[in-house]
Amino acid sequence: MKKLIFILILMPVILYCSSGTYSLINELGIGAASGAMGDAYTSIESPVSILWNPAMLSADKNISLIYMHDKIPYGANYDAFAGAVNFSLPFEKDKNNVIGCGAYILSEEGIPITEAGEDTIPGTNFTNIVYKGTASYIYSRYDLSLKRSIYDFSIGVRGSYLYSSIYNIKGKGFSWGLGMGYKKCIPNYLISSVGIGLSYSDEGLLFWNNEYTDTIDCIYGAGINVRLLKNVTESMNDGILISFDMSQDNIKIFDPVYSFGIEWKVFSIVPVRFGYKNNSLTTGLGFCTKYIDIDYAFITNPVIASSHRLSITVKL
Repeated sequence: MKKLIFILILMPVILYCSSGTYSLINELGIGAASGAMGDAYTSIESPVSILWNPAMLSADKNISLIYMHDKIPYGANYDAFAGAVNFSLPFEKDKNNVIGCGAYILSEEGIPITEAGEDTIPGTNFTNIVYKGTASYIYSRYDLSLKRSIYDFSIGVRGSYLYSSIYNIKGKGFSWGLGMGYKKCIPNYLISSVGIGLSYSDEGLLFWNNEYTDTIDCIYGAGINVRLLKNVTESMNDGILISFDMSQDNIKIFDPVYSFGIEWKVFSIVPVRFGYKNNSLTTGLGFCTKYIDIDYAFITNPVIASSHRLSITVKL
């Protein structure tokens, strides 16, 4: 029964995305690092920026691969993957371009299927419920993105394929997005860098095999981040990163969602993170090495309760 309740809660989020909230994939996010910072990633360069802002897509070295697993209450599984590759064109010396891909899959097994029987339960007026077995549910999105940097500015575009299935009803669709970014390094101890990001995710269309079409609301996003106190002490080689985001999914009614995040990498090895999103607090920490990062986040969510998010990033 809990699994059935979980699906009933999720379906309105998937199909209608009420004003002031993200679409499902944006709500679930990708990466424990971004989740611990309240998903305030519109202006932060990262391999997971394929979701938040394609103009800020970047590999940590030449190639970054990240995998995340999130166990959502009531037994649902959420798995997400993102990859980014930095490259240069034949006539360029610097790697000013990035190509990225992403896959996000929410799945649930063992959902009970029932139907009303013809008879009522003896001695009552309640209709007899007949158990008809179980069904599976899946909602997924697959992204392909390209970014181009020009001096301190960048632009990016993303295309997405959508797929969903519950019982014998299946839906296929598409969406796209674009973004702009700016990053400036400043050679002083107080503020070492500033980043600004703008993003737009077009409304998606999901065509079901029962001849019904769903529209997923578009999202407008804006963000800014600053890195403070870099190299002030030995334990603050990377300084403190502070990020703020604002997003809006209905241009006609101004009802934005605010996100905030802060990160301090202790000795550049152990990042400690805190965030705020949708009136909920988030937190997490990680462990960074030259080639592998492991991150954990505890996420509270007013729609699907709290969850624990774990991700691993490989840097090549």
